Amino acid sequence: MKISILIVDDEVDVRDAWDLALRLAGFDVTTAGSPNDALELAEQQAFDVVILDFIIPGMTGLELLVRIRERIPYIRSVIVSGKLNSSTSAADIT
Repeated sequence: MKISILIVDDEVDVRDAWDLALRLAGFDVTTAGSPNDALELAEQQAFDVVILDFIIPGMTGLELLVRIRERIPYIRSVIVSGKLNSSTSAADIT
């Protein structure tokens, strides 16, 4: 059984890069471009892992993770962002 991964990122190029890399590595990948799409997908399927953007329109990645974990409590997560800056600290994302 393949590990199923949900990728959530509003930037198409980033989402597509994750999708391609993880599919080539043998994972079952589903993508979402918005928090609402991700929540709908989490209602339909129990993913093993979610990779999500920290800065996504509509809510923060942490807020989205909390909502996804209401549906899939055991899901593992990775939060990423290409937009963090030098003033962002670990306290901002924990």
